[in-house]
Amino acid sequence: MDDSFKIMRSSFLKCKVGPLPFTYLSFSVGTNLKRLDTWKPVYHSLEKSFGGWSKCFMSLGWRVILINSIST
Repeated sequence: MDDSFKIMRSSFLKCKVGPLPFTYLSFSVGTNLKRLDTWKPVYHSLEKSFGGWSKCFMSLGWRVILINSIST
């Protein structure tokens, strides 16, 4: 993208132009979503939020679905 276009749009939106990747709401924007390193902070955040109590209420089937959705 042309630098003059970025500057024009950023002045219109009253924002700054910065380098990629950057963090927005604890999520890295501009990174490769296929890499495992990108999803580790999200996984740790969810793990911290749900903690140990969710294991008591989650059936074995739901655990398998959750593990498969995270690992692929």
